[in-house]
Amino acid sequence: MEKPLVSVIVPAYNHERFICECINSIRNQTYKKIQLVVIDDASTDSTAYLIKELANKFNFQFHINDKNQGHVKVINYALKTLVKGKYVCILASDDYLPLDKLEQQVDIMDNNQNIAVCSGNAVCIDENSRPILPVSKSLFFDERQISFEELLMGNTIPALTCMIRKDIYDKIGYYNEEIITEDWYCWLRILNEGGKIFHFNKIWGYYRVLQTSLSKRNDERLYQAQLKVIEEYKHNPLFKKAADNLCKKFFLKKSLDLINDGKKLSAMRYLLKRKLFDKVFFYTLKKIILN
Repeated sequence: MEKPLVSVIVPAYNHERFICECINSIRNQTYKKIQLVVIDDASTDSTAYLIKELANKFNFQFHINDKNQGHVKVINYALKTLVKGKYVCILASDDYLPLDKLEQQVDIMDNNQNIAVCSGNAVCIDENSRPILPVSKSLFFDERQISFEELLMGNTIPALTCMIRKDIYDKIGYYNEEIITEDWYCWLRILNEGGKIFHFNKIWGYYRVLQTSLSKRNDERLYQAQLKVIEEYKHNPLFKKAADNLCKKFFLKKSLDLINDGKKLSAMRYLLKRKLFDKVFFYTLKKIILN
């Protein structure tokens, strides 16, 4: 039986230090039937130059945007106009893959036609590609089918580990360009439409955590984007609990980050926004007073 084509999309922006490691992790996969599509989103460093050199050497598709579009628009453009594979993987330009990832996933997807998406675990790495403890981007779960209810309560799927059937986009549409947490939005749409997502206890990605990362900075834009994702399901019985959990998690972490930065008044403001006066509140309040 002929092996299916796997399309790997890499939206790239200002990752000159990491882009070669990223692309080489795709080019050196044990699975060889790959369509690699790399789009530089108007980088201001030498990222585009490095990609062009690699593209000339290894003959993959490379496009440069004249103006920065944002990663979600880049992904949608690739999906709508460039991708030809039966399966799709999307990889940020500062992350990289284990070399047998695609081979393992194609075998799973070919032998389980009911799976729309398969995901795995991701190891967090620093700017020098060294593991960060705790090493998991999410918990190292055993193999399981992910339910809509589980995912509504929080996104536990590392997007870089996923392989997606291309035809699922025909059913659910493309990514919402107004939401920066586009992967969580997509997973919930798939599950809501009856698609199945399976998680496997395998390391299928290396996720780079930088000081400039939105998640690392605990930016309030990330909280607002996540809230917007679940608001589509406000009629679900679990919506209020999911929204409360999201609020508590964000504002508590923000308070602790501000305490560490010596910004007591700002920490108190975020702690009060949490609107829950429990043991965690008083523990954090004590840290604000004593620090």
